[in-house]
Amino acid sequence: ELGKSMDEFNEARGKAVELRRAGRLKTPKANQRVQLVADNMGGIETAAVDWLVPGLFPRGELSVLGADGGTGKGLWQAQLIAHITTGKQSGFFPCEPPRPSRVLIFSGEDDPAKVLRPRLLAAGADVGKVFFKTADGFFNQSGHLLAIDSAEMAAIIRNTVPDMVIIDPYQSFLSMDIKMAERNQMRGVTTPLRAVLREINAAGLLVAHSNKKGAVAGRQRLADSSDLWDASRCVVMMGRDRLTKQVYVSNEKNSYAPECKTILFAIEGATVEGVKTAVAVYQGTTDKKDYDFIMDKAARPTVSKDDAKEAICAILGETQTGSMESEKLRIAVMKETGCSERTYDRARKELKADGTICPKKIGQKDGTQKWYIFYHGLTVVI
Repeated sequence: ELGKSMDEFNEARGKAVELRRAGRLKTPKANQRVQLVADNMGGIETAAVDWLVPGLFPRGELSVLGADGGTGKGLWQAQLIAHITTGKQSGFFPCEPPRPSRVLIFSGEDDPAKVLRPRLLAAGADVGKVFFKTADGFFNQSGHLLAIDSAEMAAIIRNTVPDMVIIDPYQSFLSMDIKMAERNQMRGVTTPLRAVLREINAAGLLVAHSNKKGAVAGRQRLADSSDLWDASRCVVMMGRDRLTKQVYVSNEKNSYAPECKTILFAIEGATVEGVKTAVAVYQGTTDKKDYDFIMDKAARPTVSKDDAKEAICAILGETQTGSMESEKLRIAVMKETGCSERTYDRARKELKADGTICPKKIGQKDGTQKWYIFYHGLTVVI
């Protein structure tokens, strides 16, 4: 393990040296004075877009992935990381990158050992090329929060020298005083990050929780920040198709290439190193976009018991512990599906009866007890 860690360190250091020699990676200097003069366009050479994932994620730019909780965005990310770290071709990413590359994950919710590693292995990723920093781990080390626009995050990125930086969810790495609805504030947050990405020629992916507003699609689904959409070169939105029981991945914005076709996949159970996890299974493509799926869903006011059962399993399956407070789960399922409380109760009772879920009372720190729902299923079919 020590030898492997040293090899990874030497690889990162070698890449940093190579970039510095090429003039793309600069060593920050204290109190460096800025030249207050504009650059002349005549001295700039025309350059083609440098793609990490051809036609989707450009290097040196920010992209966004937006989805409701429990949709399966972490499983699609695992396929993306497998593609980047191994050059693996699949229906998800038919284009092969020039070489296996490195990924840095800033995780605000998912545990690296319990969630991230099993998912990545199930997807076929090279975990030796994946690096991470968790929000709570950084807080335990430093005593304060890690922010997107901080010098500390920039230093972590520079020292790792990844080819892609994933911040999931980006809301976990915003300063407490940031208001996402304020366009100028969001610009101020993302500009320092984009500067570092361009410095090391890496692609950036901000993962966003959608706002769950009813019957809205695309830009309106990003959590209260339309400026995030404008600042991104690529935007991907995810959701569930209630007609086909599949998850869709829709490329809603692409500044440098035609928008990609929408990917469809199912979620299946998997076991890796003795740990139960899940994996995305490619199902094909469609020309439908996020708006089409949202409007299809809005046109179906009657939600079946089976829809509610699938949502319960999917939402629980996406949590770190496979469990959720009973009342919070009820609210999440009703918001996600639009089902009635009666339909939710019928779905929950059937899942309890067949052993898929198990309710338990858990004692709280204040001495009270709350009901939690635990998921025991092996496979979630969407």
